[in-house]
Amino acid sequence: MLQLSPLVAAFAGAAFIIGLRLTVFPFLNPMKWYWRALLLGAAAVLSWRYMAWRFTETLAPLDWTADALFSWGFVTLEALTSFPLPSRFSYCPE
Repeated sequence: MLQLSPLVAAFAGAAFIIGLRLTVFPFLNPMKWYWRALLLGAAAVLSWRYMAWRFTETLAPLDWTADALFSWGFVTLEALTSFPLPSRFSYCPE
């Protein structure tokens, strides 16, 4: 199995997205509803996956400490801005 160094592994996702951007995205017509739906679905899945990770792995235990209050407050703001994601991309004037 291929073992990547931590630095290379950190940039692997970005390299994949940049590769998609340079090879596939120029051929997509943004006025076609199915391409918009596909990209919207991918963005929504990645956003919800990130929020699940934030809630399960990165929060301080719920308590009345400053660390817990700031981390829970910030993740609440993140959740409120990421869950209405599908409605942001549904409008495309033709």
